[in-house]
Amino acid sequence: MSDPSRFENLWSDFLEGDLSEPDFLELQTLLSDTDLLKSAVDEFQLHQLLTFQGQTVEDSTDLFVAATMKALPASPFSSSDAILEPPKPSPAPRKDLGLSGNRRNWRLPVSIAAGIFLTCVAVFNWPGQSPPIEISALQGDVILTNDNGKVSGDLEVGDTFQGGSLELLTPGTWCQLRFPDQTTATFSGRTLLTVSQDDQKVIRLRQGNLSADVMPQTTNRPLLVYTEAAEMEVLGTQFNVEAQTDLTRLVVNKGSVLVKRRNDGREIEVPATHSIATSLRQRDPLATKKRDQPVSVWKVDLQSDVLQGQAISQSTALASELKRAVANGDMNKQEAIAAYKNAVTLHDTTGVWASANHFGNAVVLSVASSSTAPVTTAPASLFRISGYANPQDTITFGFNANLPDGGFAGKFSVAIKVSEMISPQSANEEKSSADGEFFKVEIPIHLFSNNKPKSSISPTGKELSEWWCVSDSKFKLQILDVELIDNAPELVDEKPVL
Repeated sequence: MSDPSRFENLWSDFLEGDLSEPDFLELQTLLSDTDLLKSAVDEFQLHQLLTFQGQTVEDSTDLFVAATMKALPASPFSSSDAILEPPKPSPAPRKDLGLSGNRRNWRLPVSIAAGIFLTCVAVFNWPGQSPPIEISALQGDVILTNDNGKVSGDLEVGDTFQGGSLELLTPGTWCQLRFPDQTTATFSGRTLLTVSQDDQKVIRLRQGNLSADVMPQTTNRPLLVYTEAAEMEVLGTQFNVEAQTDLTRLVVNKGSVLVKRRNDGREIEVPATHSIATSLRQRDPLATKKRDQPVSVWKVDLQSDVLQGQAISQSTALASELKRAVANGDMNKQEAIAAYKNAVTLHDTTGVWASANHFGNAVVLSVASSSTAPVTTAPASLFRISGYANPQDTITFGFNANLPDGGFAGKFSVAIKVSEMISPQSANEEKSSADGEFFKVEIPIHLFSNNKPKSSISPTGKELSEWWCVSDSKFKLQILDVELIDNAPELVDEKPVL
């Protein structure tokens, strides 16, 4: 182990310019110790302040910049061998600026120490700026508020920033960030997050979806992911996270992730091919679950799957009808209350109203909420969808998907006019609503195309994470039911089945 007292003496002599060549070589060897190197930086910072105090601003700045440029290592991640230079003859005498004899000969120590300073900026992120985060892929509307408070909505692939907040505005939006060590984090759907990397990578996922491929991190600086319900430490792995207001779902595909529940501090390590769901409401012990074999069927549960939109119930609709009946004199209040009590149930959700946004109306459903097994699309898969919409509208139906072995696969969508989904047969099945016409449609999986520009990625064989639909107007949109069906006999090749 290195002798701290010996190092302190050598480093003090070095800063004062009184170091012999043999002592210099010994100091160079000692600085291979990371802890001593960091201590050297701290000492240099203090020495720099004391030394420069007696200089004029212009004089000290010019000399320090010149010395720094001269001592700049060839690589920002050079080892300590590239930091120090052997002692050189003292420079010609300078005008005495009122310092002691030793401090008049500060040019050499500062020149060499500047090299140490620059290397430690790269090694310790002190006190310089980390390499920027790059937007490596982008589709849809994203707003960035960087760490300087600047707001930008015209982002492009290749843009860089040091840290800040990102908001993905639409269900069909996705964005991939690449860190300097080639770690990538892909966010999709309506997502709100903050990212920084001053000392280590930190992602605060307020809501939305994250799929990350993490390069090996140092044990004392893991990648950290915070959600409302959980904290995650990652040293190097591939994982997916879905964050809701008080619920977090994690799937680990490679490596492992350490998870801490935020309401009670309980921890558990989630290994590869396992998942975990944690909530702020939970108090029971944490437990991981081995992922089930994938299935190719799914039916929405409107009690639990709605991420965006307002769930409506039969009892709510009945209450509105009874109120109108009482107001019109068709029944009295007691009769209305009796009729309501007789009809209401605890599980009578019948649909979901789309939420209005600046881009139209949208419904977003979580697939993982109601499915215990991964849901994967098959070659003969189709979506069966029913609801109410304005006949003049066009609805874009889509889903977000991951690769079966981990990683973000993309967003797949297809746009269909509502008028093409309304048929005499479907009109007879349900009464038309004042808010729109009833529609029912079956869309073969192969009609969905990838949103990534110039991409030919097939929607078949992908794992669903979210289903969504967006209308292109302010007219109301209501979704009654969504199913994924496999091997449907009525499947056709080129158009939806009404």
